[in-house]
Amino acid sequence: MSSNHSNHFVEDYKSRTRTYDVERTGESHLVLLTELSGEVSVGDQLRAYANGKLVGSINIVPEHLNGTHPVDLVAVGSIDLTEFAGPVLDGYIAGDMIELRLWSVNKSVELKVSSDLSDMQYGNAMELSTGTASVLNEGAIVTSLSLTQNYPNPFNPSTTISYNVDVSGMVTLKVYDVMGRLVRTLVDGYKISGYESGYSVVWDGKDQQGQQVSAGLYIYSLQTPSGIKTKKMVLMK
Repeated sequence: MSSNHSNHFVEDYKSRTRTYDVERTGESHLVLLTELSGEVSVGDQLRAYANGKLVGSINIVPEHLNGTHPVDLVAVGSIDLTEFAGPVLDGYIAGDMIELRLWSVNKSVELKVSSDLSDMQYGNAMELSTGTASVLNEGAIVTSLSLTQNYPNPFNPSTTISYNVDVSGMVTLKVYDVMGRLVRTLVDGYKISGYESGYSVVWDGKDQQGQQVSAGLYIYSLQTPSGIKTKKMVLMK
């Protein structure tokens, strides 16, 4: 391979993978992954955190997933310039634990990453951690199981129901009449925890057959792997 061709490859790779989410400080730690597996796709972004603070990121490209190029994620270290009348530049502090997360473009959420690294702390003598990582189908941010009161309530003709889950899994959200008969299934599918803003669904006041239901009191129930939550709502004439 000629040097010109090699230089072109390097520049092309940098242009596709480098991000500008974190300002460089001159201090850095390289996380080098020879394998990244699990719930990851081209176009996703692998992110490095220190104590909940973003300190580095890299865009995932085909070379990372087909084994032709390692994932070379550069994390930025903090530098204190106050003795020179300068600022404290943001970044990791030596000894901080390395936490990796993956921003999934398809799921629009940060996913947990399980990593096996030679050093799990930033700022070692080599400023390098090598190893492998696997992306889990689980949100990186802790969220609580919740079911909010529908809005508006009372309503006509439609209302919005918001909810969130604390663990990933199959979720249903169903509407019942006061006799306990199923009126409408609004949600029936796999939901991932970790969405800070949660989920929402609109009920248009119709049953499973698309027929408008009568005015009155209705019950809506959220069922998840970790529990059940139920609330009432009123459809006006």
